[in-house]
Amino acid sequence: MFWLIVNTLGFVGTPVGLVWAWLAWAKRSGGQARAREAVSLVAVSAASLSPVILFVARFLHPPASRTLDWAGLAVACGAILVSLFGYLRLAIAVSSASIGSIMLWYGMTLR
Repeated sequence: MFWLIVNTLGFVGTPVGLVWAWLAWAKRSGGQARAREAVSLVAVSAASLSPVILFVARFLHPPASRTLDWAGLAVACGAILVSLFGYLRLAIAVSSASIGSIMLWYGMTLR
């Protein structure tokens, strides 16, 4: 049952959070360069990059795989922290995408 919950959070939370975050960012961006928009864009981009890094890590040998695992987790956690300095409504979406990405990694590495 635990494995089902983790994978559901990973496979549902990540795409839903990413779509929500990108749509919310697109609504908030007014075309003017503001610091909060730039920070939010970095956070959403990092949340989008994290599952890609974690997915690629599954196809590599153990030393490189472990390094990319830590890099993907650091990017996901960094996205959460960076999103706190952007728009707070986006922080919720970025956090759900990043937590889903972390759960996806955990689900893929369960043995």
